[in-house]
Amino acid sequence: MLKRLSKVATDRGCNFGVKLSNTLGTVNTLGVLPGEEMYLSGRILFPLTITLASRLSREFEGTLPVSYSGGASQLNILRIFETGIKPITMATELLKPGGYLRMAEMARKLESMVGEKRQLEVIDVEKLDRLAEGALRENYYRKDWRGTKKVFIDQKLPLTDCYIAPCILSCPIQQDIPEYIRLAGSGQYDRALELIYSKNPLPNITGHICDHQCMYNCTRLDYEGTVGIREVKRIVAEQGKTTYNTKSRVTAEQLNTKVAVIGAGPAGLSAAYFLAEAGFKVTVFEKQDSPGGVITYVLPNFRIPASAIEKDISVIKAMGVDFKFGVSEEFSINDMNTKGYKYIFIGIGAEASRKLQLTGDNNNVYETLDFLRSFNKDLSMLNLGRRVAVIGGGNTAVDSARSAQRIDGVEKVFIIYRRTEDEMPADREEYNLALKEGVIFKSLLLPESFSKTGILKCRQMTLGEPDSSGRRRPVPTEEAEEITVDSVISAIGEYTDSKFLSACGLKIEKNN
Repeated sequence: MLKRLSKVATDRGCNFGVKLSNTLGTVNTLGVLPGEEMYLSGRILFPLTITLASRLSREFEGTLPVSYSGGASQLNILRIFETGIKPITMATELLKPGGYLRMAEMARKLESMVGEKRQLEVIDVEKLDRLAEGALRENYYRKDWRGTKKVFIDQKLPLTDCYIAPCILSCPIQQDIPEYIRLAGSGQYDRALELIYSKNPLPNITGHICDHQCMYNCTRLDYEGTVGIREVKRIVAEQGKTTYNTKSRVTAEQLNTKVAVIGAGPAGLSAAYFLAEAGFKVTVFEKQDSPGGVITYVLPNFRIPASAIEKDISVIKAMGVDFKFGVSEEFSINDMNTKGYKYIFIGIGAEASRKLQLTGDNNNVYETLDFLRSFNKDLSMLNLGRRVAVIGGGNTAVDSARSAQRIDGVEKVFIIYRRTEDEMPADREEYNLALKEGVIFKSLLLPESFSKTGILKCRQMTLGEPDSSGRRRPVPTEEAEEITVDSVISAIGEYTDSKFLSACGLKIEKNN
């Protein structure tokens, strides 16, 4: 058809070309818009459209003019133009925040090519072929590169001042992320660190292991990819330490008021920092031999260097916070009051594991927190065998699987989860690292029994309606699957031990 139209145009002294392509019609499966069809556009359309342009150009030996649009963006416009394709139009890029400003950047990129008269009269078929082949391999154009999570602010849009960074609102402490990134970008590490410390007293720790919800809600995610916010924080913590005087943050007015902080984990350390900053006399009581809590004793040591933990703790010590270790768990609020502590902060963490309901006569089952403590402290306490099953889908399950994978003698590690990957609460970053390291994920399985012969029997599940968490509820089927393993690690959740709180005389309300 195109050849016939091209011939007709030539015979009549006209030009003929093709437009590729504004959108691509697809089946409407989302139900957001009415009708049976919806339209595909943007990044995902580029490999399809550029491949079609390549095939047509090869068929016409580069003589068919192509006006291009499908998936064109600042990231690929130069490569498209270099093939001889022109004009290039776009819409999706303009719909993103700052889209019109990017038009100016794209124009500057193309000015040199136009000014030097490097424009081709015909399309360079070989160059276009290479561009099309590369697009099919490039991760940027794959669905899992971006993911499916929407970046938006769940608040009413004001009439004015509507420029709110979603990274800030997604951060539990609402750090001033754009500002400290700007300061770091200009080399002002001391000012950037001071800004971070105003809300986050553990920049070295969070620079390594923060779950960075800010990055999952970064506006740049819909452009070239999210800003490495956590990495910037880590760099600032390292570079700014030499010029930023932490002691200067302590208020000039010292209060003659004693505060006890129970627990030297992240919560206790953070409370101690801000209390000391406000002028209180703070003492941290910890049952272990050193501070850090779950970061020191449970988090696998390959996730964070000990030096990063020590840096943050040294800052808190420098602010005058006193630490007492090896303290008995028989804690009494009255005793603390008698010793002059007017206020008491309890930050004991979530150290109680949910019990895996597993029948059978094989007792080689580990609780995930016990396993991870042994992994960090004494591997001789572990007897995993060659094949290990980790039950659960959260970050602790992934930590356990990655740790087990590193133990001598372990050949295969499975993560068994009753839902699918889409419902898995583990961070995508940790999930991808586990995959890369050889961990095998088995979805829609619920363990029921573990026999002496090493048979882990699992019930096959299917997904039903969403539950209170918003995830689809796993529903058992009549089918079962058996997996041969030597040991099982239960990582189905942790919670705060209410017995300790009750022993302190605190009233525990149900569901709290």
